[in-house]
Amino acid sequence: MTSLNVVFVTTFIVTCVFTIVSRNFATACARCESFNARLRDEFLNGQQFDSLFEAKVLLSDWRHEYNHQRTHSALRRQTPARFAETWKFRNQQRLAELVA
Repeated sequence: MTSLNVVFVTTFIVTCVFTIVSRNFATACARCESFNARLRDEFLNGQQFDSLFEAKVLLSDWRHEYNHQRTHSALRRQTPARFAETWKFRNQQRLAELVA
C-alpha cells in the first residue's frame, strides 16, 4: 500500500467515525469498517497514484459512482443520493420543526 493509500484510508476512517459516532457506537464502527473495506478492496488496492491530484480525481469519480450510480441493499436497493432525497421529502415537516 502506497503512502497516499494510507492517507486516504486514515482520512476516511476518521471522517466516518466522527460523522456517525454520535449514534450507536457499535453500529457506527460496523458501518465504517464495511465502508473502509469496500473502499480499500474496490479502489485503493487496484490503484497506484502518481500524484496527490490524480488520487483526488480518481477518488472523486469513485465516490460519485458509489453515491449516485450504485444501489445498496441496506437502502432498499436505492442509491445513497436517491435515498437521501426520499428521506428528506418524507421528513420535511419534522426537519422544519427542528430548525424553527
